[in-house]
Amino acid sequence: MSESTPSALVVREDSLAPAAVQARIAYARSLAASSLLPDAYRQQPANVLLAIEYGQSLGIKPIAALNGINVIKGKPTMSADLMASVVRKAGHKLRIIQEGMSVRAQLVRSDDPEFTYEVVWDEARARRAQLWGQRGPWSLYPEQMLRSRAITEVCRQGASDCLFGIIYSPEEIGGEEHGPGAEDYLGPDDTVARLRQECEDLVRRFVAKFGGDPEQIAREWMDQGGTADPPALTAWLTARIPQPQPQSQPQEPADVEVVEGEIIEEENTND
Repeated sequence: MSESTPSALVVREDSLAPAAVQARIAYARSLAASSLLPDAYRQQPANVLLAIEYGQSLGIKPIAALNGINVIKGKPTMSADLMASVVRKAGHKLRIIQEGMSVRAQLVRSDDPEFTYEVVWDEARARRAQLWGQRGPWSLYPEQMLRSRAITEVCRQGASDCLFGIIYSPEEIGGEEHGPGAEDYLGPDDTVARLRQECEDLVRRFVAKFGGDPEQIAREWMDQGGTADPPALTAWLTARIPQPQPQSQPQEPADVEVVEGEIIEEENTND
C-alpha cells in the first residue's frame, strides 16, 4: 500500500500560482497576529507580506526582513546593519573603522578587488549636513549615527546592485527604525537599538517629572562618556534629582528650670 499523499500542497516560495500566493497570505496573517513584531507590522498582514517579499529579493529570511526592513512613506528602507549584512553575504568585503567621533567605511567588491570604496563620516561632516545635535538619536547616540551613515553611503557607492533598490536607511529619509535588526545577520546591534530607546524613554520621563532640557541632559551624559546603558543612565539621572532643602529646625529655648510653677532662668556661673 502506497504512502498517503500529504494534505498540504508543496509550492515554491517565489511562485505566483494562486495556491502559493494564498499560502503566503495565510503565513503573513499568522505573523501579523504576533505581539513580538515591530509596531508597524502588528495586525498589518499586507505590510508583513510586503516586507517578506522585499526580504526574499535580498535573500534573507522572513524574520530578518521584518526586523530590518522599514517602509517609510511607501518607500522601503533598510537598517544600516542589515545593509552591511546583505553586502557581505553577496561576497564583498566591508570594513568599519571607528576612532572616536570619526567613522571610516571601506568596501572592496569581490569582482574588483583592486579598488576600495571609502566613505568618512565625522562630527564636522555631520555639522555641515545639519545633523549634529538634532533631537533624537543624533543627540543621544552620535557615534552610532555616524557609523550608520558611513555604512549606507559606502554600500550605495560600491554595491547598490545587490541592494535591489533598497538603498537608504529609515533615518536618511526622515523615519525611524521600528525595532532591532536581524541577529542572524547583524550581531549585537539589535540590542543597541533597544537600549537606545530605553535611554530615550528614561530621559523623557526624567524631564517630565523634574524638568530640564532633554537635549542638554543628553549632551552632558555623552560628554562624560555615557553610552546606551540604561542602568548607568538611571544611576546618573538619579544623582541629578533635585534634593529638597532641609527645613530649619525651631530654635530650642534657653535652659530653664521650673520650680513650683515659676520659670527661673539658670544663672551663668561664669560671671
